Amino acid sequence: MKYKFLLLSLLSGVVLWLGWPTFSSTYLLFFGFAPLLYIEDELSKLEKKGFWAYSLLALFIWNATTTWWVSNATIGGGVVAVIVNSLLMTLPLLAFKKTKAVYGPRLGYISFVVYWIAFEYLHLNWDISWPWLTLGNAFAQKPWWIQWYEYTGILGGSVWVLVANVVVFKQIQHVKGRISFPLIRIALALVLPIALSLWIGNRAVEDGKTLVVAAVQPSIDPYGEKFEIPPLLQAEKMVEMTEGAINNASKPIDLVLWPETAIQGGIRESSIGNNESYQAVQKMVQAHQQQSYLLGLESWDTVPEGSNPAYTRISKYVGAYQGYNTALWLKGDSIEFYHKSRFVPGVEILPFPTVLGFVLSIINFDQTGAYGPQATRPVYITKNDVKIAPIICYESIYGDFISEYVREGADVLTVITNDGWWHDTEGHRHHNMYARLRAIEFRRPVVRSANTGISSFIDIKGNELARAGWYETTVLVNEVKSSTKMTFYATYGDYIGRALSFLAVVMLLSTLVRKKTEKYI
Repeated sequence: MKYKFLLLSLLSGVVLWLGWPTFSSTYLLFFGFAPLLYIEDELSKLEKKGFWAYSLLALFIWNATTTWWVSNATIGGGVVAVIVNSLLMTLPLLAFKKTKAVYGPRLGYISFVVYWIAFEYLHLNWDISWPWLTLGNAFAQKPWWIQWYEYTGILGGSVWVLVANVVVFKQIQHVKGRISFPLIRIALALVLPIALSLWIGNRAVEDGKTLVVAAVQPSIDPYGEKFEIPPLLQAEKMVEMTEGAINNASKPIDLVLWPETAIQGGIRESSIGNNESYQAVQKMVQAHQQQSYLLGLESWDTVPEGSNPAYTRISKYVGAYQGYNTALWLKGDSIEFYHKSRFVPGVEILPFPTVLGFVLSIINFDQTGAYGPQATRPVYITKNDVKIAPIICYESIYGDFISEYVREGADVLTVITNDGWWHDTEGHRHHNMYARLRAIEFRRPVVRSANTGISSFIDIKGNELARAGWYETTVLVNEVKSSTKMTFYATYGDYIGRALSFLAVVMLLSTLVRKKTEKYI
């Protein structure tokens, strides 16, 4: 029996892995949790322990096989991410097991869905956020399946996966050598959402303004050239690529995108005009004034000492200052800065800085990030009056976060990123695919400028219109047309996560109280 459960645990982890992009077998996700549900049910009947260990094994396999590439950027960070995420994922399964034991199978399997969604919602919003494996992300490779994300966001996709797994498991319980009624339920659980998606997708219309964008992909090695080649030479390379695209484009270009941290050197924002890389950029801007520019920048500036100590560094030369991962907006003589505000834990920011603030005095900032965030989500207006959202890298994974831009009036979502830290692995392909989900959620086109690929243009249905591959040095020029519709999801954000998180707290407290009470009855 032990070996049977071990094989089922291994099967669960492998199936979840094979159901993830870029494998085309997305449908396997609808079966990935069923072996774990079977193990839990059998162990409960036998009144034996071990469910946590079998769950951890399956979840570790899923995490390790799907996100191992994080170790290319930082081996320690990659190992920690896989282990910690696997451990955290066991928590909703343990809560489900307890609730099922107290309230029985009917409410138990409902709690399985509720607890998992509550976990995903938490994982989208706390300081050690790592939502790469949010189940709804898996459909990024099949956008025609989930056009209803404009109503639910990715958590709607997660609900679909979880409910389907429960239905599949219940079918396994009822199989007696013949097709039974529950098998019809499986077909309905899988087919109806896709049919609904096709109907909703056909109604999506591009009725907004057209924007012609040049997305520059310089393909500068982030481990070598980015720090070995002088910043001015890197800037001049991108200026040359940009001017070539502007001069040779078949249609006038409205917006130019450079990737994340394209302008190197840690530039002080209050004296940016003195920087030679910026001077080269400004010369280009003055020569081509019909275009607007959104460029990635490494920047910093002084701040009042004692303000926001979690993100502040101290220098004996300038005093208190903050570093920023910045999007630089240039239009004519105007200049604005947007600071990245959703960070990769550990690499870009110390989690829970208020609680762990003492760590700042003993950990080298070169090893633990401390970028300063920005409270507001600005929208920039191009010269042809199209409003764009300046999204930086990791921020593009967070639908609820992006909704703030859309509510501010953004017509087009622009993403500047540097995915080269992960080398030519699934990491940069996942990141590009996840941008398709934002297009569907908000019915806004997405344009990505990546340092080393994938730069891409995505329409409001999540279809990729153009792309530049890994380490392809090029400028993609294409046009996108937005939709003026304010989607249900744009208005209400992750309402599914908020509602089920509240329900999860109620269910868990009720379970714990009833279990405690039963001891005294």
